Amino acid sequence: MPQLTGFAPVPIPGPTPWPLIGTQQKLFQFLEDPIGAVRALQRYGEVAAVVDKSPAIVCVFGAERIREVLSNPALFRHDEEFTKGPPGSSMNRYQLAMISVNGEVHKRHRRLMMPAFQKAALDGYAAEITATTRAVLNTWPMDQTADLDVLFRDLALCMAVRAFFGLDVLQGATRLGHTAAAFFKLLTDPLVIMAPLDLPGMPYRRALRLGAEVITELESLVEKKRATAAQDRDALSMLLRAVDEDGSGFSKDELVAEASTLFFAGHETTAKTLGWTLFLLERHPDVLALVLDEIDAVLGDRAPTPDDLPRMPRMDQVIKESMRVLTPVPLLFLRVCAEEAPVGPFRLPKGANVLISPFTAHQDPALYPEPRRFLPERWASLQPPPYTYMPFGAGPRTCVGALFAAQALRLMMPMILRHARYSMIPGTRVSRLTRGNTLFPRYGLPMRIERPHRRRVAPTPIRGDIGELVELRG
Repeated sequence: MPQLTGFAPVPIPGPTPWPLIGTQQKLFQFLEDPIGAVRALQRYGEVAAVVDKSPAIVCVFGAERIREVLSNPALFRHDEEFTKGPPGSSMNRYQLAMISVNGEVHKRHRRLMMPAFQKAALDGYAAEITATTRAVLNTWPMDQTADLDVLFRDLALCMAVRAFFGLDVLQGATRLGHTAAAFFKLLTDPLVIMAPLDLPGMPYRRALRLGAEVITELESLVEKKRATAAQDRDALSMLLRAVDEDGSGFSKDELVAEASTLFFAGHETTAKTLGWTLFLLERHPDVLALVLDEIDAVLGDRAPTPDDLPRMPRMDQVIKESMRVLTPVPLLFLRVCAEEAPVGPFRLPKGANVLISPFTAHQDPALYPEPRRFLPERWASLQPPPYTYMPFGAGPRTCVGALFAAQALRLMMPMILRHARYSMIPGTRVSRLTRGNTLFPRYGLPMRIERPHRRRVAPTPIRGDIGELVELRG
């Protein structure tokens, strides 16, 4: 877990806490609603502290400050302690994953993982993605109300399990999926982060138990995959075959850790992007009509292939704009100062935590006029400079699966839109919830799923705080 106490004051501006418990309260409020917090912190300048003069969590804004941090991974390291558990616990095995390690170990993991995400591999996954999407869509209810957030989670889970592990999962989420979702929810709970106590009744103890269950199932999956890895084309098989320049590959524990990375990162953000994109299109029927026209013209009745994607520029613009305005990963993983580090005019002590928010970077009105409006057409000519558009991070630690996710979204979304027509229920409450670094709909996305039609439907009124992030109709 990140170090949040024990720092000497640094003159970084931020909101002043109340006496006695004010600092802990400010930190808890930040963990509970980090998007709201970072939006408020921008008024303090390019470098702002969550708590005035405390380097426990420092937020940086603007392309130059972001570049300063992300381009120097040796000084601003990933938090290797975030998933640290009690001695001997399964939780510690997550620390071997690429998202946790640093330096030469990280570079080695990245080299070993890259073949699973190169173009030849991506093209091989495409048919599996579309086949899985078609099969899952055929199980969805029709002419009924359903929570699209849940349906997208299960769809993305099935897609990831098929592409990454080579398994057929077409009857909804697996037991592993439910366990992993519960584990992630607990691991990113503010109470677990601020009170990681292995005591009866504490949520941290339950997180340890669920984390161990996920490790056990992934370990079994890795061992089963060894028997067929030589000829299989899924990502896990490629990791089993991967060797570095010296002929070494992943150890058993490293494979289990990276399998967990594939599993968690491979479906959660994809599911949220699909959900937020559909929500935005439902709120903007004129944009939806143009996208449907493009899908019909390019695809007719068939499933998309990678060769079709350059011929669907509107779809590309819609997904880019969705990931800008409702960024599925609004916060990057905390960077921890390996030693005293300069950030703008300040010097942060060793152990200070630095936070970068793609969401706030995507709201810069100088680059994105009317930043709270959903305007996909802006991407017809927009080419953002480095460190200003970061749905997959930026710099040397950009998400290794970025190209996979980008292609999967563009293959799945046309099939989803053509399968049915989706509409919000009047009065539905749509609000944000950030856990870890992922943007969730706090109350789900309940929608009416109807047989496909091309009638223009005006958006119905909805409630909730999502309107603080994006201007909506209805």
